Amino acid sequence: MSMVLDEQNAVLKCYLAHVAELYQMIATWCEAWDVQVTQHEIQLEEERHGVYTAPMLRLIGNGERELAALVPFGESILGAHGRVDLLGAYGRREKLVYLLEGGPTLTTHAEVGVGGEAAERTRRLYRGVEVDGWYWVTPGPIRRAHLLDPEIFADLLSAVSGDGFQP
Repeated sequence: MSMVLDEQNAVLKCYLAHVAELYQMIATWCEAWDVQVTQHEIQLEEERHGVYTAPMLRLIGNGERELAALVPFGESILGAHGRVDLLGAYGRREKLVYLLEGGPTLTTHAEVGVGGEAAERTRRLYRGVEVDGWYWVTPGPIRRAHLLDPEIFADLLSAVSGDGFQP
């Protein structure tokens, strides 16, 4: 097997391990809220990895009503090391991304005139990425990343499901 394929397999295994960790955290939180969690498998296809199997979760509330599903979107995400979508009723969606400490950066390079002085500037795309982990990034012009915790997840689940959850 080539080194490129070995690296791609390692990256995919790492993403799937991060997804498993995310699902374990969420299952623990949901247990405290009397939300049933069931795991299923789906097929994903990415140009970099081809077709592969990944886990998804269904979150079931009282009365056997599906509140939301956690569906992996993929590993090959611009600005992140993977994404999982929280899908709720009526097409409501929140995106969870795996970010490394410091978060993604954008570097611009500018040269003044022909052969002139060059300047390079690097800036972080998101504020708030202190550790490796799963984050929710606020939409809008000020993009701030929030490390996923019970409070943030309760708010996201409430938003997509239309039900109220308290951590």
